Amino acid sequence: MNPALSLRQPKQARSRQTVERILQAATRVFISEGYASATTNRIAEEVGVSVGSLYQFFPHKAALLEAIQLQWLDHLCEALDEAFGGALQQLTSLEALRAQVDAVLRIHQEVEKREPGLLRVILGPVGLEGENLRRVRRLIQERVEGWLEHAAPRLARERRRAVAQMCIHITDGLYAPEHPPLEPAAVREVQTVLLAYWPRCWSHLRNCCDLPTPAHSDTPRR
Repeated sequence: MNPALSLRQPKQARSRQTVERILQAATRVFISEGYASATTNRIAEEVGVSVGSLYQFFPHKAALLEAIQLQWLDHLCEALDEAFGGALQQLTSLEALRAQVDAVLRIHQEVEKREPGLLRVILGPVGLEGENLRRVRRLIQERVEGWLEHAAPRLARERRRAVAQMCIHITDGLYAPEHPPLEPAAVREVQTVLLAYWPRCWSHLRNCCDLPTPAHSDTPRR
């Protein structure tokens, strides 16, 4: 069993508070000094505890990063559930579709605004990888597919899965390593691509929504 992204919460309230303080301090140190340069000694100093006390909860630096990733994933999933859940009965126009795209992109922007640099730590070169990355993608995809199931009930399951996967790949552009995460220009481009891509599914969406007919039909001309 892979222990990645599986933080076990201590039972005592005081210990839970200590864990939270350690994670907050680790986040600050990772952002300010970078993951590679950060040390458990430096994080313990930031918290005001001995490194031995830190090791009672986190045996190494990687465990701290994984715990931070888990917290981020929990918040992301809650925000996506709220964004998609609130839109199930509202996707009735192009404006509603654009608002849905904006709501999802805003989730990522608010994380970066609240903790500038956090996404770079979580998703950077030593961030999510392997099983951790697959789990994040799987949880996000489940939510996109669930939304599609309501928005386009006649969309075949295989197509629904493919559309969800493509949306995830498109939003990967927000975190391309050659520019800062969520750079405004990148956000605009991702929004443009998503809004250009979604009309390809409108023939299915029109079964439950009053969406306008796309300018270019998927049906080949005879």
